[in-house]
Amino acid sequence: MMTTVRSSPHVRTAVLALALAAATLAGQRQASAAQIYTNRDAYLQAIAGNLQPLVETFETAPLGLVPAAGISLPAVQVVPVLPNNGHLYIDVGSGALNVDGTKYVWADVRGAPPRFEFELVFAEPVWSFGANFFSARSASSLILRDQVNDVLANMATDWFGIGTGFFGFTLDSPITSVRFTPAFLNAQSVENFGMDNVIIGVVPEPASVGLALLGLGLGFRRR
Repeated sequence: MMTTVRSSPHVRTAVLALALAAATLAGQRQASAAQIYTNRDAYLQAIAGNLQPLVETFETAPLGLVPAAGISLPAVQVVPVLPNNGHLYIDVGSGALNVDGTKYVWADVRGAPPRFEFELVFAEPVWSFGANFFSARSASSLILRDQVNDVLANMATDWFGIGTGFFGFTLDSPITSVRFTPAFLNAQSVENFGMDNVIIGVVPEPASVGLALLGLGLGFRRR
């Protein structure tokens, strides 16, 4: 788990920029350690001053089955990992999996054949992810993985069986996607859930400019 260090916003931003520079220069991303949040306000407070929050409510997404090519939205792209077999929808606030009365993602991930997963792909690397979930099972088999298949979170152990509410995390290195996958490849690993109001944290634009200059400076020093 990531250790929280109390410091000024300027120091935290500088540390964040240095971490991103190191990851960029290395060309590889190590597995991220996640700090878990089950309270939306606490999550927002954790990223305040360091990250720019981007919100995706799915209100601009077309209702119905998500095609195999996915749906591109302002903050994320929603993509079935395997060819679409009818387990990923943009639904509206009605029925058993109503998140908050508006459009949301309805998903059914399972380990038994035909195995089904889906992925949220981000336009730029993110350092945090959070969303409102509904009807995630109390003995949840839902695993969240990054783009290289590292486990970011396991709702069965990280969410303490809540099943409905906010779930999110901050990271110590950036990711470019979150994959929702079953924990086991058997008939017992099935998760039906709704997800809405995704909030991801990206490095603010001024920090990105400073980061580019920092990278150049490191390159010149090496010479």
